[in-house]
Amino acid sequence: MIINSKIDSVTEKMNLLLKNKNMLFGEIKQLNKNKENYELELKNEYDDVIQNYNKKFIEHIILEITIRDLDKCIKILDKSIIDYHYNKIEEINLFLTELWGNCYKGNDIDTFKLKINENGSKSYSYKLVVIKQGIELDMRNRCSAGQKMIGSILLRLALAHVFCINFNILTLDEPTTNLDKENIESLAYTLIEIIKKNQQLQLVIITHDEDFLNIMCREGIDCYFRIKRNENGDSIITKQII
Repeated sequence: MIINSKIDSVTEKMNLLLKNKNMLFGEIKQLNKNKENYELELKNEYDDVIQNYNKKFIEHIILEITIRDLDKCIKILDKSIIDYHYNKIEEINLFLTELWGNCYKGNDIDTFKLKINENGSKSYSYKLVVIKQGIELDMRNRCSAGQKMIGSILLRLALAHVFCINFNILTLDEPTTNLDKENIESLAYTLIEIIKKNQQLQLVIITHDEDFLNIMCREGIDCYFRIKRNENGDSIITKQII
């Protein structure tokens, strides 16, 4: 009886172990199947991973090089613009000095020029300064109305001379306002000289100053247009031949 009981116990344990074995085999089989599925999935998704990585790495390097090159180009362009800017200001000031020497008959101001104030990166403001015995002074509040008028006219002439290469038209409205007789005469002679040197310049002058007009007529212009009202109050333009 004892032997049979032990046999039954061992048999029961063996059957339990076989059952567990079969369960484990089933789990292993499922795991192997899952493994195969995962490997297939990874193969399909990452089969070209090295090739794709190399491609993206090359694209990244090219992008970095392009960014560096663009940064260099931007810096060179900025420097070129700044150099061009300062060169044009220098041209303007050289022409202003020439015009001032020819036009202004006083001895209290040697010349005047356009000056740049840098207000941070790529930001500028401008002001006019007069030069007296080598000392620069702001033109504002230090010049008479006549001096300011001459300066304004000469600055416009200089800007037109430097920048308006293919658009040589300049209009001066009452340029002799606040000028004394001597400076009116010198302004007229200066304008005549500018016209003679630049035959392409179309200078339109609006004035009520007969003395100024007479000098312009005497020194070089062939005709002018006079505007007056008729008896009906209408404006009539008539061409006056010199």
